Amino acid sequence: MSARLDPSGTAARAVVIFAGDPRREARSKGLPPRLLSALHSRIASSAGSLPAIDLFFAFDAAGGIRLDSSGTSCELACGSALDRKVSAVLQILSARYDAVVLLAGDLPGVDPDVLEAALHSLESSDPAAAIGPSGDGGFYLAGFNRAPSFDWAALPWHGERLALELARALGAAGFELTILPRCDDIDSAGDAIRLARAAAGPIRSLILGIMLRSPALPEPHGSPSRPFTASLHVRAPPSPAPL
Repeated sequence: MSARLDPSGTAARAVVIFAGDPRREARSKGLPPRLLSALHSRIASSAGSLPAIDLFFAFDAAGGIRLDSSGTSCELACGSALDRKVSAVLQILSARYDAVVLLAGDLPGVDPDVLEAALHSLESSDPAAAIGPSGDGGFYLAGFNRAPSFDWAALPWHGERLALELARALGAAGFELTILPRCDDIDSAGDAIRLARAAAGPIRSLILGIMLRSPALPEPHGSPSRPFTASLHVRAPPSPAPL
């Protein structure tokens, strides 16, 4: 493990983009090989525009996960299960940072105002957490000012209630919880085209530019909206800009 995990030595806030294995994930979702890597760069640009941020990428590695940041790298031997990777990343970074925000790597983009609202919400209470739900029932963002001690493996990682059950687990653990605006992620080529058409400016051009060079694209499809609600220690974020 690298002895230097905090690249700046001064930033109190860490943002982690869970990039996994971009090419393997692109194949499994029927996406062009370079789309997810291009989106990772876009998300990193948005996160990097905020002050006092150390930015990390979390990549799949043999036996666990690799954290990369500013030319430094460390590997965490935590197994291949996503719950173990999330827990391991939170444990090591929460010991060094006042706030840690985890971001999904398959987002069409992330609004810096929403990300700043998540980070701001982690300053008011201890413990505090923030969740950004996605339309499939999961979450695209999870932020914490301390690592939760509950069993991450008990959450329904492959179901439609992941965000809700995470909110319940955090509430039961005494966390003050902020729910952020919904942002859908990309699970298929159809999702990519649908979300690009709903976006504006550079994100739309980026996704469509890559997708339209790929052969045999499926027709865009939508998914029904599932409103996310939680009644446990929930408060609204401080007026983020809409996604």
